[in-house]
Amino acid sequence: MVATMLRFILMAMALVSCASCRERNTGGTTTVTQPTPPPPAWKGKRLHLWSTSCDAGSGEVRALLDAMGKHRNLVTSLGMACHTVQADGTLITMGQGSKGRDRAAIVSSLRSLGVAEVSLVVANTAGSGFDGKLGAALLSDDGSRKRLVDQVRTLTQSEGFTVVELDFEALPTSAAGDYARVASGVAAIPDVRVVIDVHPKTVDDPGWEGPAGHDYALLAKTGAVLRLMTYDLSVGPVPPGPSTKSSWVKQVVGYAKSKGVAASQLEIGLPAYGYDFLAAGKGFPIPLKHADVLTLQTQHKASIVRDENGTPHFSYEGPDGTHQVWFDDAQSLSRVLDELRSNVDEVRGVAVWGIAGADPALMGALAKQGFSRPAAPSGEN
Repeated sequence: MVATMLRFILMAMALVSCASCRERNTGGTTTVTQPTPPPPAWKGKRLHLWSTSCDAGSGEVRALLDAMGKHRNLVTSLGMACHTVQADGTLITMGQGSKGRDRAAIVSSLRSLGVAEVSLVVANTAGSGFDGKLGAALLSDDGSRKRLVDQVRTLTQSEGFTVVELDFEALPTSAAGDYARVASGVAAIPDVRVVIDVHPKTVDDPGWEGPAGHDYALLAKTGAVLRLMTYDLSVGPVPPGPSTKSSWVKQVVGYAKSKGVAASQLEIGLPAYGYDFLAAGKGFPIPLKHADVLTLQTQHKASIVRDENGTPHFSYEGPDGTHQVWFDDAQSLSRVLDELRSNVDEVRGVAVWGIAGADPALMGALAKQGFSRPAAPSGEN
């Protein structure tokens, strides 16, 4: 009796586990056809990458071109973060001399790989970071705004850029309207599309400089695409932790939608790097490439663990106290993208920062997600 019951239970379990399977009889032999797996979550969506070097011989550029050559149909666009501004609206090419002058060679290499959309990134960087006061001074002056737009126009026409990516960060709230005016001026340049990297937020003004200087509704009205910088979540007056997580990204996307940003104008940003968080009160976290993370982990014989969201991290003892290292890899970002499956139709794609120093397995993982270049005219962003 007990044996009969066990056989019945096992049969029932087998039926449940294969409820979606289909039996096929082939001449007296019954085979089981497994259910068709669902399509990749991000099938056909756009993937944007960045390069912080304009030196064709740099390790970063070589690594990027090599990775893109192995995945030729994966990347839609790439931003060249090579230009910063002065308060009078003058554009400066970062890395003068032998570097910073190879844009044409890099663009040519990218287009040979099928990447037709290469964006001219214009930022308000100074010294080691973004300068909100510099950006605000430029934006508040009519003449400086005009000079910036004129110089961007000249550069796009002389070097063939069809996309301009504005990356003005740490702006005060008062600069929001003037920033939208600059975006409108750049958008008026013939055959140029505007993309704006925006601080992530879930309310209009979180109470600190940066997010409030980006008015999503105003910027979207210029026709620009908004790239949500949904990374660096744990950088600031908060405990060490992950750079991104899907629940937060969903909230930021929801806020953008509430401000009237269409799916065709919205992209999610993800991190492909890590941070070494110093002991409490000892300074700002240090950004790390994937290889740097693994070197630290090996040096200190630390054990890597993953939090409840799958983000890897470890700790080690330094001369100043306990450090925490948090980073993203192919596994953690794949999980984030899987968990954002329900938001796929709310955005046009994803942008990844730090790809040149990322986990070597990341490009392959992104390919498995289904990203691919859309079949569209090359001049269209």
